[in-house]
Amino acid sequence: MNKKNLINVHGTTEGGIYDADVTGIANFNKPKYPWATKIYDKMLELTWFPAEADLSNDKKAYNNLTEAQRRAYDLAFGRVILLDSVATNNLMDNVNPYIHDPIVNACGARNSFEESLHSKSYAVMAEDVCEDSEGIYELWRTDPVLLKLVNNLKEIYSLPDNPSVENLALSNVASICLEGIHFLPSFMIFFKFADTMLGTKQMITWIARDELSTHLPLQTNIFKQSRRDYPELNTPEFEDKVNTIVRQVVDVEKEAFAYMTKDLLGFSESICHDFVEHIADKRLMAMGMLGLYGKPNTLKSMWDKFFNFNEIKGNFFETKAVNYAKGKLDMGGDW
Repeated sequence: MNKKNLINVHGTTEGGIYDADVTGIANFNKPKYPWATKIYDKMLELTWFPAEADLSNDKKAYNNLTEAQRRAYDLAFGRVILLDSVATNNLMDNVNPYIHDPIVNACGARNSFEESLHSKSYAVMAEDVCEDSEGIYELWRTDPVLLKLVNNLKEIYSLPDNPSVENLALSNVASICLEGIHFLPSFMIFFKFADTMLGTKQMITWIARDELSTHLPLQTNIFKQSRRDYPELNTPEFEDKVNTIVRQVVDVEKEAFAYMTKDLLGFSESICHDFVEHIADKRLMAMGMLGLYGKPNTLKSMWDKFFNFNEIKGNFFETKAVNYAKGKLDMGGDW
């Protein structure tokens, strides 16, 4: 695959998502893929900024956490800091140069912006809440379990200098796994403290809403569109490669979730393992494939309480009301 041209006066709309002969001009009034415009509009609708969250009381609540609770909170923090930074870099440097459709590319640019916004949010939270903010930022390369995540991300996101359609599609699968599997255990840990750490609850709600309401649907729609555009991706061999990536992610995440929640009330190794396998099946089925595990949602009560974004709600501090309705859009499956 060649990288897209900056501008092409002879462009048409022929070709697929990775090799379209386009002008480079983003005409939102005449999108080739209408789902991309809907996702972009949803991204704009859900705009927020870190300064809107009130973290003034979270430091005191953090200091009152038990040792096991603080350990889980810090480790979850270390993971999301890593994940959002990787997502920002991957979208901008690895993937978007090969997304030829201008509207899908615009969605990717907005996706990358929001990942960097999340990184800014973590910086605010770490400084205002955590006891050792500098140590939090070093966890990704000092903690042995986090290092396993680092190594796996480097492997599944790796692209050759001249990637094929299959290389790009599998990198897309890695993004689906990051948005829809890797983030979720950390979010569940943060929500464990939602009753006392209200600022954390608000910030993580906004971040989780971005990941699940727009980023995951974007990556899922790109995957499904690529299989429509490129018949060579509709083979059992390709699906085996997708399943291999998902299994790798699940193995890493099962170990990490149980490790982060050691001695934390409400989490056990079996609960953590089954939850990760459950959400992995959700990702696969949203991609149009079969699930691999058949496990129930072992954290369903927490999930129903904190991940119901598809209603009209005010935020936790009653500063504004936002319409979270899905609309007619493939939202990446039942979360």
